[in-house]
Amino acid sequence: MKTLLRLLKYILPFKKHLLGASGCMLIYSTCTVAMPWMMKQLIDTLPGKEPDKINLILLSTFGIALILGLARYGQAMLLSFIGQRVIFNLRSRIFDHLLGLSISFHKEKKKGEIISRITNDVLILQNFFSEEILSIIKNPFIVIGSISVLLYIHWKLTLLTLVLAPLAVFAIIRFGRRMRGIALSTQQRMAGLLGMTTEILHNIMTVKVFTKENYEKERFAFKNQDYFKFSFKGIKLISLSGPLVEFLGTMGIVIVCGYGAHQVIEGSLTTGKLVAFLFYIGVISSPLKSLTNANLLIQQAISAGNHIFEILDVEEEERVNNPIKIKKGEIQIENLSFSYRKKPVLSNINLKIENGERVAIVGPSGAGKSTLINLILGFYHPDVGRILIDGQDIKGCSLLSLRQSIGVVPQEVALFSGTVSENIAYGAPNYSTKEIEKAAVSSCADEFIAELSDGYQTEVGEHGARLSGGQRQRIAIARAIIINPKILILDEATSHVDQESEKLLRESITVVMRNQTTIIVAHRLSSILSCDRIVVMNRGEIAEIGTHLELIKKNGVYKRLYESG
Repeated sequence: MKTLLRLLKYILPFKKHLLGASGCMLIYSTCTVAMPWMMKQLIDTLPGKEPDKINLILLSTFGIALILGLARYGQAMLLSFIGQRVIFNLRSRIFDHLLGLSISFHKEKKKGEIISRITNDVLILQNFFSEEILSIIKNPFIVIGSISVLLYIHWKLTLLTLVLAPLAVFAIIRFGRRMRGIALSTQQRMAGLLGMTTEILHNIMTVKVFTKENYEKERFAFKNQDYFKFSFKGIKLISLSGPLVEFLGTMGIVIVCGYGAHQVIEGSLTTGKLVAFLFYIGVISSPLKSLTNANLLIQQAISAGNHIFEILDVEEEERVNNPIKIKKGEIQIENLSFSYRKKPVLSNINLKIENGERVAIVGPSGAGKSTLINLILGFYHPDVGRILIDGQDIKGCSLLSLRQSIGVVPQEVALFSGTVSENIAYGAPNYSTKEIEKAAVSSCADEFIAELSDGYQTEVGEHGARLSGGQRQRIAIARAIIINPKILILDEATSHVDQESEKLLRESITVVMRNQTTIIVAHRLSSILSCDRIVVMNRGEIAEIGTHLELIKKNGVYKRLYESG
């Protein structure tokens, strides 16, 4: 119930539309209740053979039907508008919130599961807000109005009807409880299926290289069968609930007809009133029957809402209104320790990187190199210690301003669908063509760009699929350089570039970043020999610091890495 109330809060900005829709629903409900009464008037008038009165009743009935149609159109349009706008706002809210969540959230959550919540769960809510909420609000008006008229027609017959009705209501409630569990299980399985499909398609090259097509087909078939099984459970329940409620309703009508017929024979009820009474039972039974499906959709909406609020309730990254001012790019790391999921990753890190210094960070896999970079970027906060940039603790500064001052080329280069030019200027969309070309020259990307079919306007494809690994890396370097960062971080930035191109690229970056701080994370040690200092990490600690020659003389971790490379 709490979830449903939270969802309904999204309707509040559309009070005027909701008021208009409520007015239309009130008119529609009144006309719906009036129609059987007009049938009663017509039938009771027929024996008197009064054509003028009959014509008036028919004309009035036509007028009521016209008003009913217009009211139905009005309520449908207004509620559809509300539903679409609510979903538009909710989808935007989810997406905005996702962008504000921490890197750790995105690493722990499966992409397919998140996509399922933005698409499938939001689609369920769209159906609920645009259609089912109409029935939920409208049906009570019709039921209350119809019961009031039934009591007026024949209160004893009405009481008999109300005694029989709880059987159908009880069946609906029982089915509703089972539907809630099935709806939740079905949605969870759809999220899992979508997540697995996204993962397989994202890694399609790996699947083909290892000839695992049949294995993935079997995995997909298993997940798909599991989803089908639970989905079909829901279908069976709906298929059973509808006829059962209808059967109970029909039995009730037969009993009411039998008692009503005796009342007509005894003269306490007219034929017109009995016909109208049966019409009203039909008017009431329709909302009750729709309640079976509506109940399922309500349970699905609650389940979808829970999935969405699970995301929205996760706290975003801290948004401190204290922009960091980086003029030099001096980095001071003091007594830093960090654990991930209670597992120690970094321990007692102390490091100072001077303004304009070129520092390499090396070490075996799992030494903590990338984690240290993520901490400098504010993706995580240290358990102990602090990171200062130009004397400012980054934990108390705006992450937006911090990241705007740092150029990063990540280990896994990410390009977006679009042109080469758009990808280079991604971090700075207002840059001129000359500045984009200058950044491309600095990253040694200009030569291969000139050979592309449309040059800088060439589409790179999804994830940059139309470019080679080395070409993608050079565009990523240009993207980092163009913002003129005070600090440049290169995390395995040249791993896909041949040694000759790497040398040219290194020299070019050195010129561009001669007055800025540069941090290079590398496995290929030949690429960092000319760095001012090399920081060697091992098992989450700094094992050695020095120049290439100094570290070789120490005969320690660095020398072993260098000789093994």
